[in-house]
Amino acid sequence: MRVHGDLERIFPEHYENLSRHRERGIPLSPNHQAYREKERFGELLLVTLREGGEMAGYCTVLVGRSMHYETITAVPDLLYIRESTRKTRFAVYRRLLRATEKELRARGVECWFSGTKVHRNAARLLRAMGFEAVEEMLCKWLD
Repeated sequence: MRVHGDLERIFPEHYENLSRHRERGIPLSPNHQAYREKERFGELLLVTLREGGEMAGYCTVLVGRSMHYETITAVPDLLYIRESTRKTRFAVYRRLLRATEKELRARGVECWFSGTKVHRNAARLLRAMGFEAVEEMLCKWLD
């Protein structure tokens, strides 16, 4: 990844701030090889937010042909903005998501899925940006 070093520096903060895995004692262990492979095959979109040259946030989306339709689809991987950057939360998230949307459109994506953490819900922002609820995703921890 071109910004691999930046991501390695910010991943631990993301994990500490938002991860439900952390609460269960599951350590952060990104599959860097998979990220590199997805990027190499054009299946990963990474859009970054910078402040003063430093990475302040990112959105990673997996892009590919739908398994069910003749469309190019984008599904979420990660969305994070540093706590110190979230001055006006909606404005900074909206800027990052708009930049992501612009890149997805350029890649021919027809359907962009996104999600939100229940404990840090961003559904209002996503709806304001034109997203609509189409599915509810639940998690069952099998430990």
